[in-house]
Amino acid sequence: MKTIAFPGLLILLVLSGAFAAGAQNPASWCPVIQHDSLYSDTLKEERPIQVILPEKYQAGSSEKYDVLYVLDGDWNTKLGFDVTRFVESANFIPHMMIVSIPNIIVPNGPNLRQRDYTPSHVGYQPESGGADRFLSFLKNELIPYINKKYPSTGKNTLWGTSLGGLVTVYAILADPSPFESYIANDPSLWWDNGYVTKLAIQKKEALRGLRKTLWINGRDGQGLIEMGIAPMDTILPPAGPGTALHWKLLAYPFETHLSEIFKGSYDGIKYSYTGYSAEDLVYHPMNGILLKDKPVRIFPIKQPWSEIHYTTDGSEPTPQSPVIDSVLSLSGPANLIVRSFCYHPEFDRTFSGKFTVGEPLKPVASPRNTKPGGWHYGYYAGDWKSLPDFKKLKPVLSGVTKKSLETDTLAVPQTAACVLTGWLEVKEDGYYMFVVKPHGATTWWLGDQSLFDYDGVSGQDQYRSFTVPLVKGFYPVRLETLLKKGERLPLCLYQPPGHERDDPQPFDAALLYSNER
Repeated sequence: MKTIAFPGLLILLVLSGAFAAGAQNPASWCPVIQHDSLYSDTLKEERPIQVILPEKYQAGSSEKYDVLYVLDGDWNTKLGFDVTRFVESANFIPHMMIVSIPNIIVPNGPNLRQRDYTPSHVGYQPESGGADRFLSFLKNELIPYINKKYPSTGKNTLWGTSLGGLVTVYAILADPSPFESYIANDPSLWWDNGYVTKLAIQKKEALRGLRKTLWINGRDGQGLIEMGIAPMDTILPPAGPGTALHWKLLAYPFETHLSEIFKGSYDGIKYSYTGYSAEDLVYHPMNGILLKDKPVRIFPIKQPWSEIHYTTDGSEPTPQSPVIDSVLSLSGPANLIVRSFCYHPEFDRTFSGKFTVGEPLKPVASPRNTKPGGWHYGYYAGDWKSLPDFKKLKPVLSGVTKKSLETDTLAVPQTAACVLTGWLEVKEDGYYMFVVKPHGATTWWLGDQSLFDYDGVSGQDQYRSFTVPLVKGFYPVRLETLLKKGERLPLCLYQPPGHERDDPQPFDAALLYSNER
């Protein structure tokens, strides 16, 4: 048993040397670290902690953050900070608060990990067996303290390595209520002849119904056997769609007990938020008119790590609903709802749109006394919350846009409404998608068909799109929008037939007509 215990001792010695400089001078790498402490009635001792708030945190803000609790804070604080902030910057997880828990609680004092991280007492470790008391400290004292004093959502992740990984796995078995996610890097499951592994067998059915995430990583081959991790792959309940417990065991080749910590921490925290996206879930076109038996392709904008489930009958998608691989083809009327699922359900994303079946819009006769090159614009001074009745107003500035609508827009001289009017020439039959990115309330009409009617509040700075079948000819256009001082006209784009896989493009000024000379 002494030879098996060696990896836990090795990491204690190596890590303490590898990260001692950062631990001694955290201000050199993390200027926002806060040193705090609380007295534990359970442990009968003062416990220091290190709290790191997100860089975006502002004092007095009501925003709250999920919390990553880092064990072995004597050397893992910097690693936890670096990995978490990097995964945040890649938009794999939300901004998080870090609470790091050292095990050396007085200068030059003993390291208490052998006491706090072991779930049973063994004779060759006189201080062992204190995991239940330590976990009680976390649940009943530290977490309530953090929730009261700091901007915590109360949604917690526990992260530990080696013996810290042992107590992390033990925690989900003994009492899973304090944490939503558990990350165990190369956990010392060899402890006491597989004490935690045997407990996992007893708790298997209870685990099956837990809506938690559990990540375990180890070293491929003999490493999994030495650390007692290998049996967990068959003990844990089967994982898959619709199962409550979201777990994974991953073995890294060509790594050491020390080197795999970085990989496992990155993969583990990313896995804990599987399906998370910092971006709104949308698809394009968002709404539209379809021709019978002429399908339209729907392109979802998604993160590559997030599955998008959908329904077309207006019902809410579930994890068992069909998945959009890359593109969805609609050939009939649909109330299309898409949803991405995160294992932290508060980060689920949903978007819906409506598609009807109809006929192509009818063009008008070629407009007389017009010329190509742009649309007529008029600015109307006023501070409105919604679009005014323009029939009662006179423009303070008017003219014709130049070049394309993407580049010709004048900055509004004051808070105002703007109206664009004119004609669009269509030279090819087919589906056209119109796209706008409004600043404020905006409506866009093509003939008597409303393309957009945006209230200026919901989903700000979001592109909006509408597809409609057109035939060759001219179509009257009217776009009304609210602008603040200094803003330019909203970005207006379109996608002609045959370019469904291309990005929408600026309007060709030669197709835009106005009757102002």
